[in-house]
Amino acid sequence: MTGNRAGALIMAVPFAAGSILLFSSQRRAGANSAPAYWEGAQSAGALLAGDECPIAVEKELLTVNIPEFPPLGGEKEEFDGYGASVTAQYTFRNPTETDYTATLLFPFGYAPEYAPYEYNFYDDTARYTITENGSAVEITSRHSFCGDDSYGSGFDVEKEIDCLEGAGESFYTADTPVTEHVFHVTTPAAAGGHANYVSFCIKLKADPAKTRIATSQHASCFIENGLALIVYNFAQTEGGFDFSLYAFGEDVIIKKQAVYDNRITGALLEDASAVETAKTEGTYAAFVAGRYPGAESGMSEEDWRRGFTEAMGIDMYSTDGMMCSAVPDEIDAADFMRWYEYRLQFPAGETVVNEVSAPIYPTVRGSGKKTQYDYTYLLSPARKWASFGSLRVELKTPYYLAESSLDFQKTEEGYVLDWEDGLPLGELTFTLSEEAPNAISGFMPYRGEIDPVSLGVIIFLVVLAVGTIAVTVGIVLVRRKRETASARGTAEEGKVDLPAPPDTNDHDDNNAGDGSG
Repeated sequence: MTGNRAGALIMAVPFAAGSILLFSSQRRAGANSAPAYWEGAQSAGALLAGDECPIAVEKELLTVNIPEFPPLGGEKEEFDGYGASVTAQYTFRNPTETDYTATLLFPFGYAPEYAPYEYNFYDDTARYTITENGSAVEITSRHSFCGDDSYGSGFDVEKEIDCLEGAGESFYTADTPVTEHVFHVTTPAAAGGHANYVSFCIKLKADPAKTRIATSQHASCFIENGLALIVYNFAQTEGGFDFSLYAFGEDVIIKKQAVYDNRITGALLEDASAVETAKTEGTYAAFVAGRYPGAESGMSEEDWRRGFTEAMGIDMYSTDGMMCSAVPDEIDAADFMRWYEYRLQFPAGETVVNEVSAPIYPTVRGSGKKTQYDYTYLLSPARKWASFGSLRVELKTPYYLAESSLDFQKTEEGYVLDWEDGLPLGELTFTLSEEAPNAISGFMPYRGEIDPVSLGVIIFLVVLAVGTIAVTVGIVLVRRKRETASARGTAEEGKVDLPAPPDTNDHDDNNAGDGSG
């Protein structure tokens, strides 16, 4: 029996920690934290990344079981007992006459930001399973780092797999030389005790084609007078600190180092010093291994090296060809997306049922009983399979379905959705809540229609506004009519009572007197 190895397949199960959790930050929550918004989950469907694959999806049964919402800012023990989960059951068919062996990748995601810090450092694969025709398959835990693009910008399958496999960076290899130059910088106290920013500068010679530079602190890199210039600005205080400059590849030649009170004018800071105290040489493999968070992170050293290298490339910037960055010492295992990796056999002409289970972590908006829990399942990636038959979603929950991008039908256990002809357009999104949608202040789902209660409120407000305007206009007209009648006289029994003319008797008498005289 001859087997072919298919291109890498990515199996993304909806909404889970195994789904793609998109954060603008890795914020940690205390036990009593109650923010109005927590970042949550976005998930992708099954798809092919790589070579053409003949494997078809006959049907997918997605069972979303949400008996409870996640504890926000709780302790690790609360998350250990968290029971919401999702199970995706795929029925695959190999229509060819060739046996296929495929490696599948399932993005298990980042820990949600409302999880306790310790949650990031244990292996969720021990709690959930993957089966092939009912039998458990071996799962390998993988980790990848794609930098800021991993948070909030959607799920790019090809890019995520490149990050997982370390395909994006070719400069760094395990044997790339790394030279560390250590400087000890000392400064006196600022005059008058006021804050004063000064600059530690290193002038060096390097070949941009053969060298990349990184620093232990965030510094700026310039080209000045034919040399590379590293500038680190800091608040002047009495004492000292160490500053490391790393040369990856060919070593640099240090020309000068000094502390400037004003770098622009070239004025040196009096009584300050900058001395190179050490120079060590090693390899890139040793440099990265020295920053490895350890086996307790659940991450392999190889995945850590790939992720760290990706972070190096993200922070690196070019100044007239000279590549500079700070060493990304701030990343840890919590910044890496976790994956399942497993293998399936697809015998020629046969079907295979693959089932994957994982926990569910939604995005959370609001607080108390008015909180809304948002879930997203990306359907579009599944279009990369050879074909896709039908989709059934069973949402088992006691909560209200406040909003959904597709029409679910109510059942005794929750809600159900059947889509018989391929995949629906767009993505599947829905919102759950403890209270009925109309009981949530400030929340009215919009799906192209308005619910009767809201419509009644709108009609009442419109009628009230029109009535108020009509009454106001009537009052104004009556007042104007009265003012006009008062100015011109009033009509009574068909006669007009005009105001009396001015009294002219005195004027006539005067004229008569003048005439007699």
